[in-house]
Amino acid sequence: STARSGRPVPRAWSYVEFISRYSFLIHSSEIKKNDLMANCKAVLSRIVSDEDKYQFGKTKIFFRAGQVAYFEKLRSERLFSACVMMQAHVRGWLARRVF
Repeated sequence: STARSGRPVPRAWSYVEFISRYSFLIHSSEIKKNDLMANCKAVLSRIVSDEDKYQFGKTKIFFRAGQVAYFEKLRSERLFSACVMMQAHVRGWLARRVF
């Protein structure tokens, strides 16, 4: 949908929703306990170069059109590579177990 100005309506995520879905896109050492906004800023500064693509509210992050799809693409790629790595380790272990 679009706003009256013709610009797309931004998508909003709560800090908890965003971190629970995308926190693994950064190294665990960058995650601070009990500071959701700082964690969200760490993730976004790592994966989005243009700060105009998102805005922080009191309880939510607002995104421009297309940003959530980009995050989902990155998430999918990261999960796929993790699955391939696990498969390789299990297949290697199975192959060594046979001999």
